[in-house]
Amino acid sequence: MFYTRRLLAPTTISLSSIGYLQFSPFKNKKKQDENKKYTEEEVSRHNSPNDAWVTYKNKVYDVTNFLDIHPGGRENLLMAIGGPVDMYWNIYKQHYSDYVSKVMSKYEIGELKDYQKEEFDNEYYNEPVRENITTTVHKKEPYNAELNVVNILDSYITPEKNWFTRNHHPVPDINIDNYRVIINGKLYKYDDIVDFKNSEITTTIQCAGNRRSELNEIDKTMGLPWKGGAISTGKWRGVWLSDIVEIPKDKKYINLYDYDSKFSVSVPIDQPLFLAFNMNDEVLTRDRGYPLRVIAPGLTGSKNVKWIQEISFSNQEAESPWQTGIAYKIMPNFVKSTADIVPELKNILPTITTLPIQSYICEKEIDEDEKFVTLKGYAMASKDKKILKVEVSDDGGKTWKMSRIYKGKYKKNVWCFWKIRLTYNPETKYICRATDENGTTQEHTAEQLWNIRGIANNSV
Repeated sequence: MFYTRRLLAPTTISLSSIGYLQFSPFKNKKKQDENKKYTEEEVSRHNSPNDAWVTYKNKVYDVTNFLDIHPGGRENLLMAIGGPVDMYWNIYKQHYSDYVSKVMSKYEIGELKDYQKEEFDNEYYNEPVRENITTTVHKKEPYNAELNVVNILDSYITPEKNWFTRNHHPVPDINIDNYRVIINGKLYKYDDIVDFKNSEITTTIQCAGNRRSELNEIDKTMGLPWKGGAISTGKWRGVWLSDIVEIPKDKKYINLYDYDSKFSVSVPIDQPLFLAFNMNDEVLTRDRGYPLRVIAPGLTGSKNVKWIQEISFSNQEAESPWQTGIAYKIMPNFVKSTADIVPELKNILPTITTLPIQSYICEKEIDEDEKFVTLKGYAMASKDKKILKVEVSDDGGKTWKMSRIYKGKYKKNVWCFWKIRLTYNPETKYICRATDENGTTQEHTAEQLWNIRGIANNSV
């Protein structure tokens, strides 16, 4: 099914209001009488953007003042107003968390008089079979998992079964005979795409939330507690978008929509995009985006859209939680909850497209005599840059020692593996940092990089 999309004009504010944002966090005007009883018919009357109520189970909530700061986007929440959100939460099961419960409690205004429990079909009944004992599963519905960090360096090209998996919805089961992808308004069959000039590329894809767990140690963030394994590398076979269609120079964005438009993002018009149908010499699996996915070399994981169904060119960004919402926006330190995110702040901050230079320690091997320790890890530069060096400190960053890059040296948009042998001290805390060819070096601590969404953590 294809949907008509309404693109909203971007909001602008004066820079003089930025100072106001920090000192005037959003305050919810919560109704006082939480013991009041409402009927479903009464709730249904509150179905406008200026008067928006929803129910969940037997509780009633006034979410009027929450619309503009809803992490899933204003438009998604508007679909539910005047009725229950239960059916939507049955798909978006990330709502089942203590954090969401605390947020919702601020908007509770009463209970349903005529509540009747309704059973919903499980939207995740047809998920792929997954078996890998070396992964940490953060959520089963939707499925999200990462490779344990001690296994990351086992293969430079990550085997399919070891890939990190970031799903936002149930995985579609697409019939290849019926599959079509729309590119600039024209429909293409799968075979049509495969028949274009084929190319092969190797890229590393990293989730923007990689290493979020370290930020959680400072203060709670929103999102899955990824460690250092939300990153993988694949060898792709497919077709460059520019070999299929001419990229217009008079547009700002390439908008990408996945199957049934459940997920959509935008990339700059000059970003090279690759439509992949194979990974590591095999047909894509469903978790990797079968039958066709986008590879955006050097861009954050969310821009590498799986199950691609439509590609369009526009001067407006795709209107979605992942592009115009707060999902991939780095909020200032003073934002400690969604209540602090005023609409003006959300609108002025851009959605991240690339990630900063990164390095991580995956393995620590101590020799039999406990005299030496060998540290191993990965590093990756930002878009189109090469890693120049990776250094390790055993004295809190006062001095640094050079490691040896032993795989992937001087490659763009792909990680490299490094290792170093040091004198062992069980009390030592080791930290690493990488530097790219332009001299950009990791330099910040996790405390300095903390943000409520827990993204782009590249602390030393």
